[in-house]
Amino acid sequence: MKAHHLYISTDANRKFLQLGISNDMILLQQHMQDSTNSGLFSTSVLNRIVYLESFSTALEAEKRYQELCGLGRMVRERLIRKNNPNWLSLSLPLPGLNPNKKAAVFA
Repeated sequence: MKAHHLYISTDANRKFLQLGISNDMILLQQHMQDSTNSGLFSTSVLNRIVYLESFSTALEAEKRYQELCGLGRMVRERLIRKNNPNWLSLSLPLPGLNPNKKAAVFA
């Protein structure tokens, strides 16, 4: 039986918080780390999973998803800070993808 995961993802500036449910976290991470894929996350570059819960059934995950959707942003931020105070990415590094992209800054 596959586990179902509820996650909250965000961008580098923590401006957007997006909730989602997935049963394939590796595929989700590939979509998030692939900068050319703008179809799944079109509003901004959501490249970090900062909160994660696992459930044994899709019904439990959907129930928790609906519960968190009804809460405000401040409550979601408190939930993230309680489990991940520094808002670090909970994604595992995937082979073949470079999550630490370097950028050159010119002044």
